[in-house]
Amino acid sequence: MEKLIRTTLITGLFFFGLLTGLQAQDKYDFIMTYVDPSKPIIHVIQNDVPEKIIDTGKKFTDGVGQYERLLSTVSQLTADGWEVVSISGYTFYLRKKK
Repeated sequence: MEKLIRTTLITGLFFFGLLTGLQAQDKYDFIMTYVDPSKPIIHVIQNDVPEKIIDTGKKFTDGVGQYERLLSTVSQLTADGWEVVSISGYTFYLRKKK
């Protein structure tokens, strides 16, 4: 009887651990967006989607205006459900659950 109880408990814990592990694997889409330092354009690169290029409408010498437009683009992406996960200089990495 003791062996049956122990086997049942171990089996139950095994299945619980297996089901918990399967649910923890979330799938994400990723985006990287940055300002091209040599041109007044913003690149938005998303996995499985062609690269999107946004003209900032600013002069090359207007660095502040370019970064302002970049922050505006990132703000729009976060409003669409994207989450900023990392920032490196003026490159933003975002993710969104599939």
